Amino acid sequence: MIRTIISHDIDAGTARIRFEHNGVTVEDDYVLINVVPSTKYVFEQMGLVFDESYQQLAIERLTTSIEGQIESGGIKNAPPVEAPLYEAPPEPTETEVAETTPESDPETA
Repeated sequence: MIRTIISHDIDAGTARIRFEHNGVTVEDDYVLINVVPSTKYVFEQMGLVFDESYQQLAIERLTTSIEGQIESGGIKNAPPVEAPLYEAPPEPTETEVAETTPESDPETA
């Protein structure tokens, strides 16, 4: 498992993390206090601060969870997109342009 912490805002308790394992890549933004259910409630009740050391523990827990989900097949890479999302219309041919262009009227010229 390769884990890359792209960004980590310690004050907000958020991180953008990329996980790579067995050819599968997962990259997303995470609110670290939500990694383990009820953490926010427990910290509020106990008067604790979700500081950098707790955030690192949450990242470790998240890494273990993502690795397990990849190994079980729960997370897979998205299939490649076959066609472009937008395809420009073809350029008109000379015949099509001639058919749609009004002939010059010598009397109005």
